[in-house]
Amino acid sequence: MEVISNKLVRARKPHHCDFCGCKIEKGALYNLQFNKEVGDVWSHRSHLECLKLTSIIEFGDYDGITEQLFCESIQDYIYKNHYDENLDDISEEWQKLSRYEASKRILQELNEAGVMHLKLSI
Repeated sequence: MEVISNKLVRARKPHHCDFCGCKIEKGALYNLQFNKEVGDVWSHRSHLECLKLTSIIEFGDYDGITEQLFCESIQDYIYKNHYDENLDDISEEWQKLSRYEASKRILQELNEAGVMHLKLSI
């Protein structure tokens, strides 16, 4: 895959994050990448926090990070770090978060703990 361009832009209209699947709000800064492979050209948009998480989480030998793979990784992290034994489920505050909100909270936790690399078992 060839990256044609990779830049930060401000959304002039709402878009969809290709990692978490949530809305990129109008006016938000986001990453816009144009790619080319074997004659196909496409764009990839992502929240800055989701993009940052992809540089911390190890995704293994996958050919690109899909929305499904990203979301499975987020769920794995939440289950391993925020499981409530009393509820026998993920803690209630984490259940209510969108994938984007969860991504921001995870990034904050990792930054506060000084974690620069994380391997999850997905």
